Amino acid sequence: MAIRFWCTDVRLLHIVRDFEDVRALTMAAAQAAEHEVSLLLLHEAAEHVPAFPGKVYTCLADVVRLGILTNADALDYSQIVDLLGEHDRVICW
Repeated sequence: MAIRFWCTDVRLLHIVRDFEDVRALTMAAAQAAEHEVSLLLLHEAAEHVPAFPGKVYTCLADVVRLGILTNADALDYSQIVDLLGEHDRVICW
């Protein structure tokens, strides 16, 4: 089922906590064909940065806690709050 929006300039942010539910990445990738879509990976999802056509972010605290290196932009909490405000829709998985 495709989710359609009336305007074409919609900025979407998908917040993903784990990738056990494959719908998160599938939905975000499908929406990226028509909209500006970003991913914010939290908790254990930060360990597995997927290939994705949009911007991918992680939480800096999770990166430090997990002791991992990431090629995603690691944001502190205030930057995450700003990121939420920059998007028209936020979808949490």
